[in-house]
Amino acid sequence: MANDTLKQDVVTDYKSSTYNIRTLKYKLLGFDITASDIKIEVKPSRVDALRTKIDLPIVLAKHVSVTNGLLNLKYSEINLGSIYGIYDKTSDKMTVHIPFNIALHYLPRSL
Repeated sequence: MANDTLKQDVVTDYKSSTYNIRTLKYKLLGFDITASDIKIEVKPSRVDALRTKIDLPIVLAKHVSVTNGLLNLKYSEINLGSIYGIYDKTSDKMTVHIPFNIALHYLPRSL
């Protein structure tokens, strides 16, 4: 499977790469997320035998929409560079860390 190969490249072989994704449609925590013209730079590194740090120095996307029925956010372009994740092999999950200054830029002012 392509996803398994990609996962192996990143979290086991620590291969850096840049990915260009034409369109994205995704459901996450009750939100519908869509975006286009996405560019993601991935720089993995070993933390220990069970964890991999995945730096994402470049995360760009255009025409981004995040909705859940109550919230309807739209952005012509976003830049989430400087976020990173920690992948844990035991749980097979990644925790993403977003700096406050990046997150605050995209949160609605009324929250």
